[in-house]
Amino acid sequence: MWIVLAVLILLAVVIGWNHHLVWVLMKNWFPQRLKLDTDPAWDGGQSYEHLAYASDSENQYLDLYVPESDGPVPLFVLIHGGGFFSNDSQSRQAQFMYRYFRDHGFACASVNYRLAQEAPFPGAVEDVRAAVRFLAANAEQYGLDADRIAIWGESAGGYLAAMEAVTETEVDLGGGAAAQAEAPAPELADSNAEWVGDFNISGGELLGYRGHDSAVTVPSGITVIKKRAFSTANGVTSITLPSTVIRIEGEAFYYCGTDNGFTINLGTSCVTSIGARAFENSGLTSVTLPSSVSTIEDHTFKGCAKLTSVTIPSSVTKLGFEAFRDCVALTDITVPGSVSSVGKCAFWRCSALSKATLQEGVGDIQEAAFKDCSLLTSVSLPTTLASLGKEVFQNCYSLSAVDIPSGVTVIPTYAFKSCQMLVRANLPAVTAISDQAFYGCSRLKGINAADRLALPDSLETIGGFAFYECVDATGLTAGEALNTLGGAAFAGCTHLKDIRLDGHGIKYDKNTFENIDRAASFTLYCDSKLVDWVADAGYQYTRQHGELETVPAVPPTCTEDGLTEGKRCPLCEEMVAEQEIVPATSHTVVIDPRVEPTYTSTGLTEGKHCSVCGAILTPQYEI
Repeated sequence: MWIVLAVLILLAVVIGWNHHLVWVLMKNWFPQRLKLDTDPAWDGGQSYEHLAYASDSENQYLDLYVPESDGPVPLFVLIHGGGFFSNDSQSRQAQFMYRYFRDHGFACASVNYRLAQEAPFPGAVEDVRAAVRFLAANAEQYGLDADRIAIWGESAGGYLAAMEAVTETEVDLGGGAAAQAEAPAPELADSNAEWVGDFNISGGELLGYRGHDSAVTVPSGITVIKKRAFSTANGVTSITLPSTVIRIEGEAFYYCGTDNGFTINLGTSCVTSIGARAFENSGLTSVTLPSSVSTIEDHTFKGCAKLTSVTIPSSVTKLGFEAFRDCVALTDITVPGSVSSVGKCAFWRCSALSKATLQEGVGDIQEAAFKDCSLLTSVSLPTTLASLGKEVFQNCYSLSAVDIPSGVTVIPTYAFKSCQMLVRANLPAVTAISDQAFYGCSRLKGINAADRLALPDSLETIGGFAFYECVDATGLTAGEALNTLGGAAFAGCTHLKDIRLDGHGIKYDKNTFENIDRAASFTLYCDSKLVDWVADAGYQYTRQHGELETVPAVPPTCTEDGLTEGKRCPLCEEMVAEQEIVPATSHTVVIDPRVEPTYTSTGLTEGKHCSVCGAILTPQYEI
């Protein structure tokens, strides 16, 4: 019994340590109970192997077998098993399934999907969904019956088949895998549709195009370009729409013209609506939108890798989520003032974008709108701008200067993080600089000035790591409104030497100025708690104050020279005696730890110390 228990414990440890090892051991130690004969060349119909249904991975393909038939054939979609980390569309189980159905008069599609090592959940689910949509959308081309599609899976494939059945209408499973959009949703054939040449037309709607011409002119009278109408027109180079078109549905030109790129001439069309993903991942090279267009929806031009220029008319009021994301050839963009808000990730990863102009009227730039635009050197922001989203210009490595309008009061988290070439920034009315806002801006020298970080008088808060490793900064100035310095806010600013903070009672962290220049000097108000830390850290500093504080009549306890009886010394906090030698406003002293205190009886002279607080006078005046 103890031996059996030990074996079970060992097996549990092995399984917990490495599932893949267990699978290998099982596969090699235990004989295959079922074996397949070598599959002879199938002559009962048409085979389409390694048919790509998506383009994110070389593993997104299916093997389609269509038996000979006088009409459309019902389709079985077969999903192989393997614990989500092994097997493929030609695995033993998959061959058992598709051979059986294929030989009994059914079309079979054995789907290969990305395994968990490549695409964690929900990647495989989205791949199966994309494959089903691909087959439904192209049913006519392959002789399939789009009304009779069944899905079958074995083991992990059974799970994926069930998930496809219950989530087909879902928009997003949370994984964000591109495969979800790689193929269209199943749509039944339109009984009223007919082919006119290479165009599938129903009423005034263009449902599809099957031609191979490089230049395509859509027939007049068409009012709607339907979803996926041109999704298989990979070789097209130009498309002209008639003036009658008023709506372009989502995904209408999805993956169109990817071979050589294409242009679209909207002519005098009255297009008012362009659906989400209308041109996503297409080969579009340039486009001028008509003035009748009012919105650019989410993902409309996402992934148009050949798009070099686009003209946005002043009629557009909305620039949606990821509208131009990954347009890696786009070099220049002008956003008209009619667009009140630039959507989240609108130009994310437009890696060739060098110039962005936002005209007067734009009031908001949302999160990550220009993130990873690594060649962006010039950005023009309007005076109407009131807010910036986090990460808005993060990783814009080439950006050298930016002028933030006075309407913007908060620089959000990561706003300019890793903008390594940023030298100057104007922040006239900012009240808060958030965490890591200028993190890693190693060449930043000036804010509101050419050669120092002259933070605005309105600034109240500086977040953690806000200016971390801004190594070229040498001077820092902040006004009396400043009350909070976040942890490591200026850490790693190794050339920072001249620091003046006029705020009272500033909250700080001990590593706020970690690893700055050891020769740095501070000018601080004496009631700031930061003073104690600066002194303990061994930095030189100046303690300054304004008018002396009037206190109730108390018997004098301080004989400090140069202060009026009845006033309190803001340096040593002691009541002063009857002598008045130095005007109150001139009592500016510098701590010099290298000099031992000396005492006087009638007053202070240059180079001497206060008899009470031991401060040495600065040499700019004599008494």
